[in-house]
Amino acid sequence: MKKTIYHLTLFFTIILIFLTSCSKRDSQIDNIITNDALGIREKVALLGFDTTNMIINNKIIVVEGDIVLTKENLIKATPRQATSVDLSNGGYPINYSRHRDLKYYIAPTLSSWVTGIESAFNNYIGLSEVNLRFTRTLNVNEADLRIEQGLSPSSPSGAVADAYFPSNGLIGFRIGVNTSFSSLSDSQKTFVISHEVGHTIGFRHTNWFAAESANGVSNGITVGAYTIPGTPNSGNNPDPNSVFNSGAGLQQVPNWTNFSSFDLTALKTLYPRFGFAELTTNPNGSFPVSVGTQISASVYIPNWREGGLTYEWFVQGATIVSNNGSSIEAIVTDADSAGIYCKVTNNHGESTAVSRSFGSIAID
Repeated sequence: MKKTIYHLTLFFTIILIFLTSCSKRDSQIDNIITNDALGIREKVALLGFDTTNMIINNKIIVVEGDIVLTKENLIKATPRQATSVDLSNGGYPINYSRHRDLKYYIAPTLSSWVTGIESAFNNYIGLSEVNLRFTRTLNVNEADLRIEQGLSPSSPSGAVADAYFPSNGLIGFRIGVNTSFSSLSDSQKTFVISHEVGHTIGFRHTNWFAAESANGVSNGITVGAYTIPGTPNSGNNPDPNSVFNSGAGLQQVPNWTNFSSFDLTALKTLYPRFGFAELTTNPNGSFPVSVGTQISASVYIPNWREGGLTYEWFVQGATIVSNNGSSIEAIVTDADSAGIYCKVTNNHGESTAVSRSFGSIAID
């Protein structure tokens, strides 16, 4: 569904997916991918990018008008997904152990942007079901993400801001701000930075189809983004209220309102907060049980993709007759006190628990 950048009319920001490498590494890459335009075009097309107006400039490749690649990225990259990882195979754009504690740094030259920048990060921090945690640091050397004055070298001078994409399991390390736009209101600055933070955590434009690839197919290969489950993907602009839409064609930067409902779905899917377990039982606890009733119970952690979960089941007024990890079968022995409790722990040491009573006495 999503990967990001904000544009004004004639002004667009650029997703930068640069990886710095030494001369020796560059030389090795040159031996693999030469400046042969056809060979590069084929590799880029296999990654899912539209190569119609591709530009090759030494080691830099520009596709779809606003995405900058390097030859090193072509070696390391896998077919592009909307979120930069294939959710069906597990994993996250940013390593799970990292995205729970991210530090950002605001350069002193951006004093007029501080309110908008902090508000943007607070927009993410305030999402209770999203496992992204940002704290500000005054030490640039501690920062995972730097917000600094000045655009990246390949960005057009009229861009409002730009941002790096995540790589190697780390958040995109920089958002560049064009201080020529410092006259924007704090609310507009909040919108811009909220949008740019989306770059750094791996989102693509929600309306990528219309904004970045007119036909959706390049040389017979489907181009672009695969929809995040639970979000729309019909037409050129499936979610007009998305913060992550390209701003091409807009006359001004919008004021901040909120993430759209589908933005929230995408964020919860991509960065789920561990702790929202779902317990399904049969019977469902809405009516009394009797001695001898068989209870089936199973626990599900929405959007958890890493595996590595352990389940601890406890029952009262019942006896467990089978245990398959995430599900059990039990027989009621005391109708008044019958109840089930399950504690789920992930491989990072985080735990959550769910319970259900079937009798008149609450489970202890």
